[in-house]
Amino acid sequence: LKNFFPRRFKYLASHLRKIFAANFVDDYELLKMYRKLCCNRTARRIDNNSLDDDNDNDDEDDFEGKDDGGVALMKLLKLWTLVVLGILILHPFARWMLWEIDEDYTLSNFFFYDFQSVLADMLFFFIVGRLYQPHNPGIDSLFPWILFMTFGAIYPSVANNFEFLQHSLSMYSIMCTWPPILFVYAIALLVMAGVLIVGLVRSHYRRGVLGSRLLESIVLFLMYQVPFVTNDNFHLHHWYGMWWLGMQSNAPEWWIRCFMAYCLGCYVNGIAVYGRDPILACEYAFYRSTNMECAFMECYEVDTGAGNETEYKPFVTPDWRTCTTDGL
Repeated sequence: LKNFFPRRFKYLASHLRKIFAANFVDDYELLKMYRKLCCNRTARRIDNNSLDDDNDNDDEDDFEGKDDGGVALMKLLKLWTLVVLGILILHPFARWMLWEIDEDYTLSNFFFYDFQSVLADMLFFFIVGRLYQPHNPGIDSLFPWILFMTFGAIYPSVANNFEFLQHSLSMYSIMCTWPPILFVYAIALLVMAGVLIVGLVRSHYRRGVLGSRLLESIVLFLMYQVPFVTNDNFHLHHWYGMWWLGMQSNAPEWWIRCFMAYCLGCYVNGIAVYGRDPILACEYAFYRSTNMECAFMECYEVDTGAGNETEYKPFVTPDWRTCTTDGL
């Protein structure tokens, strides 16, 4: 009796761990089904044991001879499916919960305007996040993916019930509208982010990939942040910020994967609740509308007497230095 309960507890914990970490649909079985349906021939047998240790060169060679990238494709299809399903579920759920939403954004708008961009976002997330690697079992497991994605999809809307959090992340908002308590909250988040970064750097260093990952992060920062942060109209939507942060968390440790799953859930929340709004906000809409010479922009037209050429009044951006909002 003395050893009965510890043994039973260990047995139960082992089974729970397997249940939470197991994929709902096995990547290899899904690939076999895909090949049977699409290729009209018997699927080639894939040795599941060939990916148990990605550091074993013999196993890697064995797998390369049997797979042509189909397993990675299955992982990508799972990612696309899970994200789109999350948006389709959260969109009506947020309205039922009476959370703050964009009342004019519908699922028809999502498929007509944002669907292709979301697929492209997830393709980039899949590659940079190293979700195609053999040691990543796929994102259709309860832990960490489903649980932390769900948390990430719900938390931003729940947190918005706190009045001090009902502010955007832009230079104008930070300098002109943020209350003091929000600065304290932001500092706490930065401290937690610093701890995560230190752990991520240690993981990359231990695996000998620190240099390449740092170079990759710098290049991505120069591509996706630097061109916009200097713009007075820059608005860091949470779908954009968490998408960028999530794919940087590309280490195999479980706690880093938890953060990646949380970021992915925040991305789903941003798209489902508000839509994939541009990070340059109204300035981007103004540029597109004037560039296409849309008829509804006639109120901004300036008569230059140049015949068929159309000129428009310049867009006035919000000024965080003087807290004027003419451009909002």
